[in-house]
Amino acid sequence: MYLGDLSNITYKAKWPGFSKLRSNRGCFYRVRKGILALDYSKDWNIVVTGSFDGVVRTWNPYSAKPASLIKGHLTPVQHVRIIQGSGQVITCGKDRTIRIIELRDHTTTQVLGPRSFVKMGPTSHTINCIFYQKRYKALLIGTMQVGLFEGFDDNEKVDQLNIKSHDGPVSTVLYNKLFNQVVTAGHDSVLSVWDLNTGTKAIQFHTIKGVELTCMCFDQTGRRLITGSRNGAVKIWNFNNGACLRTLSGATNYEVTGLVCLKQKIISGGWNKKLTVYIDSRNQDDEDDFREWQEAHKDDILCLASFQHSNGVSIIASSSYDGDIFIWSLDSGHILCRLNRMESYS
Repeated sequence: MYLGDLSNITYKAKWPGFSKLRSNRGCFYRVRKGILALDYSKDWNIVVTGSFDGVVRTWNPYSAKPASLIKGHLTPVQHVRIIQGSGQVITCGKDRTIRIIELRDHTTTQVLGPRSFVKMGPTSHTINCIFYQKRYKALLIGTMQVGLFEGFDDNEKVDQLNIKSHDGPVSTVLYNKLFNQVVTAGHDSVLSVWDLNTGTKAIQFHTIKGVELTCMCFDQTGRRLITGSRNGAVKIWNFNNGACLRTLSGATNYEVTGLVCLKQKIISGGWNKKLTVYIDSRNQDDEDDFREWQEAHKDDILCLASFQHSNGVSIIASSSYDGDIFIWSLDSGHILCRLNRMESYS
């Protein structure tokens, strides 16, 4: 490879063993496992290389030692492209991971993994070539097909950044690890399910029209969604098709602000200042089985959290508007302790 901007620097590899970068001033760059790609920045007067060990190196053209080592790739770095004038480097690994690196401080500002791509042939096919078009801020990559990543300036008004997912304020967001989806709920009483791989909306459906959704949680299997609303209703949903599986009886007319699901029990709390425990059972006889724990909070309950120890002990934490935090035993429903930063421990 001949770099005309750099006084006849040439690149040649010797196999096996190491690769060399040679200039007519007698300087060699040695990388034991071999250099797979390189580029030169005239603005910064540095050479950037990618090698088999997954390390991106920057070099002073007239020094035999690398100026810096930039790690992050887990596979050999096959392609390196410097965006002239921007101080950024695009690197591409054998596993089709693309990283954007700042030459100024050697930090990685963006990572595009294989899942960021629209399907471009089998995953066993590596990226054969990359090209950056500066005018249109577009990155072209080639495997068995050609892919295009379009960029934009931070100051540009991009319509995609202004997409509204809900017609009203979004009240709660959950991530589902099982399906790799995000579920959002809003004051417009709409539930939306989003595919994280593509960013598209998988399904959207109304719950109780005109009633704001205030909180939600998944059951322990991650297959069902439990929602609480402004009117006190607690419902269980199949969020993959929008079917309401069950409406929990015993709900009050007070707003539900917290939900947790643990050990086949659903615990809700809200503006009624109490915790209500429902049995999460498929048995029809248990659908109306619920109980309220003692009224400990003196103000509205704002949120709930749960913890299950490996030894089987489970606790619930509830917090209220006046700053009180109560720790409860899930099995007995008794208060274990009360916390308040303005008062002493009790």
